[in-house]
Amino acid sequence: MPRRSSDPAGHEPSCLYPDEAEIARAVLGPGRAKAWPGLAVVLERGGFPALI
Repeated sequence: MPRRSSDPAGHEPSCLYPDEAEIARAVLGPGRAKAWPGLAVVLERGGFPALI
């Protein structure tokens, strides 16, 4: 049985430490990835880990 992905875009990171653009595509999907920088700022205020 194929593994079911919880990722709506069907995208899996290509490496252990994906860059911000790849995280954006995985979390939001390719159509909304450009919204990631603003969303990341809001999430970081709530405790989401910041990129170092």
